[in-house]
Amino acid sequence: MADPKSESPRKAERRRAERVRLTLPVRVNVTNKGSLVDLSEGGALLLLGRSYDPGKQIPVAIEAQTGTIHLAARVVRCTPTTGPTQPATDETAYHVAVEFLALPPGAADALRQLLGQDDGRTVLWNR
Repeated sequence: MADPKSESPRKAERRRAERVRLTLPVRVNVTNKGSLVDLSEGGALLLLGRSYDPGKQIPVAIEAQTGTIHLAARVVRCTPTTGPTQPATDETAYHVAVEFLALPPGAADALRQLLGQDDGRTVLWNR
């Protein structure tokens, strides 16, 4: 019987990517606009105005200065926000954690370029 406290190889692998705090506009399903909270080569944390069910596959467009990066993603978790990341509205906002799926070569290069920028970025942790 497996130890329930041990991490799966997939979870351990996911935690190796450096996370960088970046604030950029994002779109999900073309019409749901929000902002990027942080980013790694494997996924991102988004701040959105609606919730998404974990496991749902969604299209994410990151609007970078160099152009829009289109990515397929899977929702890992979704939680209502509180505190300083909460938009100044009465509506509920959500932190939506996503993992990227099958990055096309151009998207992978664009993500690496974003992660390599050091103007105002804050490295959060190396997971």
